[in-house]
Amino acid sequence: QQASAAYEQARVAERDLARQVTVALAVAAAGVERGGAALADAAEAVRLAREVVENEREKFRLGVSTQIDVVYAEDGLMNALLSEIAARRAYAAAVGTLRFQSGELAAVGDDVERLVALLAGPATLPDAPSDAVPTATPTARPAG
Repeated sequence: QQASAAYEQARVAERDLARQVTVALAVAAAGVERGGAALADAAEAVRLAREVVENEREKFRLGVSTQIDVVYAEDGLMNALLSEIAARRAYAAAVGTLRFQSGELAAVGDDVERLVALLAGPATLPDAPSDAVPTATPTARPAG
């Protein structure tokens, strides 16, 4: 009877651990999805801020805007770029968390190269347009 109780206790612990892993993977995957969306939004904000700077420079050249307006637009671009850097860091951290939770943190190859490229900027991503947001798709291993 003790062996039966110990066996049942081990099965309960196994099911509990499987639930914990499933939840952790779901949370990590959602973090990557949110991070990818935030990164795409940040990249769009940078694109728009660059347009604003160019428009303000053109308006200044035409005499309908002041240098202060140009400086404010450039300040907005700088803030957008800083936000994009923060989004890149958050996305890379989310991918790392997902890889850790899925047991694939130590994998090497394209994913590692893509993360390094992600941190360097969109222009360095292999085979990706400058506005592309890389995604991580590690294979989750079934628990148990």
